[in-house]
Order: sequence, then C-alpha cells, then structure tokens
Amino acid sequence: MLRAAVAAYLGRYLGESRVHTGSDLKVFLTWCSGQDLDPLCLGRAEIERYVRWLQEVR
Repeated sequence: MLRAAVAAYLGRYLGESRVHTGSDLKVFLTWCSGQDLDPLCLGRAEIERYVRWLQEVR
C-alpha cells in the first residue's frame, strides 16, 4: 500500500520537481522507519515531531 501511495504522490510531479519531491519523501520515510512509525497512520503530533527534527537535526 505504501508503494502505491508513493507512486501516486510522485506521479503528480515532473522533472526536477519530481527529483526534489522524491528526495524529500525519502528523508521522511527514512525518519518514519527510524521511529518505527507507519507513515500512512501518522497524526498531527508525529508530523510536528518530524518538522521539529528537520529544523533541529537536518
């Protein structure tokens, strides 16, 4: 299911936008994996934690 969601999401972009969006998505999915979180089941609290991580670590 995750692969289908990723493919559908990336399918909206072309060229460099797709490359950059794919890179951002890879960072997000890697973070989710490191936190043992299912990216399709996240709530607001987890998204806010990801944004804080981006600001503080990345």
